[in-house]
Amino acid sequence: MKRKFLALFLMLFLKSPGVAGGLPASELYKYGMAAYNNKEYGQAIIEFEEALYVDEEHLDSLKQLSRSYCRLGQYSKALTYVQKAQRKFPLDHEIDEIISKIHMKQAIKKENS
Repeated sequence: MKRKFLALFLMLFLKSPGVAGGLPASELYKYGMAAYNNKEYGQAIIEFEEALYVDEEHLDSLKQLSRSYCRLGQYSKALTYVQKAQRKFPLDHEIDEIISKIHMKQAIKKENS
């Protein structure tokens, strides 16, 4: 019991922002973009989610997380994140473009099935 609690505490402690080893959202975003640009969308998702763990309003991570899920054909998840971005940042017109692209890809997938 104590061992499990200690492991959980250490895991949470090391993940916390500002704690030794914790990286800022902007740095995690850069790692996510590197993975995305290398077409490693699964790894990109991990990095963007980590960035959002540090800063839940990191707009670029929300948008790129949506794009990553879209690249993997997971359109529902892609919409979830881009709609979250839209609620937080309603004046960002790039979000509208991402939503349109996701809907277009969903329609193509439905048409081809």
